[in-house]
Amino acid sequence: MSKKFTAAQRAYPTYEQEALGVIEALMKWEDRLVGRPIRLVTDHEAFITLQKVMRTTRNARLIRWDEFISKFQVEIEHVPGATNKVADCLSRYYENDHPDEIHPVQVYVNADVRLEPERSELTRLRQAELDDIEYMFALRERVESREEEAAALSAAAATRDTRI
Repeated sequence: MSKKFTAAQRAYPTYEQEALGVIEALMKWEDRLVGRPIRLVTDHEAFITLQKVMRTTRNARLIRWDEFISKFQVEIEHVPGATNKVADCLSRYYENDHPDEIHPVQVYVNADVRLEPERSELTRLRQAELDDIEYMFALRERVESREEEAAALSAAAATRDTRI
């Protein structure tokens, strides 16, 4: 599973990016993973200490993430990056994208929004980013009246041709 971080998510500290990736995967397969022991193998050592931090922090986002992860029986194992060969190829998947490229919504990591639909604890940059994405997709979906008129005229012409 590979998804693209938004600009705001790229500004998160590295340990939060790692956690967000794990949460995104847990959300995707939640129905199959709840109640089963999970072994999470990571090359990011800070993720192990993040669990301790999440239990003592006042950061609302991390508290929500910790609550979500606590539904699972997760055992975290650290594997040094030099021995974890597949990790880099997945994390570099979108590295060559241009900043103005638009991808479908499902390609972006959005676990932070799904865990906090009110968006009150998201950074201002992330909130603005979400507003822009929603506006962009609304514009894309909008059909201009000229296009509707052209489609109606084509349909009428096709109907007339079949009667002749």
